[in-house]
Amino acid sequence: MPLTSIHNPYAPGAEESASVERFPSGGALHEIFAARAADATAATCFALGLVKPGRVLWVRQELAQLESGALYAPGLATLGHDPSQVVFLVLRDAQSVLQAGLEAARTKGISAVLIELWGAAKPYTLTASRKLILAAKASGTQLCVIHHAATPAPSAAEARWQVKRLPSRVMAGHAPGWPAFEVTLLRHRSSARMGQVWCVEWNHEKRCFEFRKEHALLSTPPLFKPVVSLPVFRKIPLYRAAGSALRFG
Repeated sequence: MPLTSIHNPYAPGAEESASVERFPSGGALHEIFAARAADATAATCFALGLVKPGRVLWVRQELAQLESGALYAPGLATLGHDPSQVVFLVLRDAQSVLQAGLEAARTKGISAVLIELWGAAKPYTLTASRKLILAAKASGTQLCVIHHAATPAPSAAEARWQVKRLPSRVMAGHAPGWPAFEVTLLRHRSSARMGQVWCVEWNHEKRCFEFRKEHALLSTPPLFKPVVSLPVFRKIPLYRAAGSALRFG
């Protein structure tokens, strides 16, 4: 089931634990917006969970790195990606990020390209999004643009999603719960479900998203309370300045 044909799992006869599969094969552009700046990590995790594993190029604007923290390799593995197959590039401004993403989308052999922007990215215009789609269709690359602290603007994207973090449920033995998200379909070229909201969790064992009823997510308090993110300026080996690339393995 491709993401473009996502259905309501709580319709009559639907299974309560229906799963959301990853993006279909390349050639389409999907946009993911964080509902609030505080939901930046949730939006990024949701995008990583939907992109199929393989050779992934993740191009990130430096401000996103400063605001939401540095890359954590074990987290990539939890989301089903081999860290050694992910190339992480941090660039200073939106124009540089988009140009790098466009060149990557034109390259065959890359399974997915993630473009992560922060704020009102003026270079990301309708024309820029069309160029990205043409490049992705020619190479067969999956393409996802992640927006933080931004409002939707006209683009040629096939689908546009909004992601909001939700409290995790406490697992047996008070183990950490699965990451939970509220996902809203803001726009889709071939769907009448615009505005529909789904609550999903990331199943670490099955490596997929599973639908959950909202009351089931909120029936128990979260295991951990919100905390302040660690500043990336500490001596953390995973942080790189703008203009540098990071690869594991």
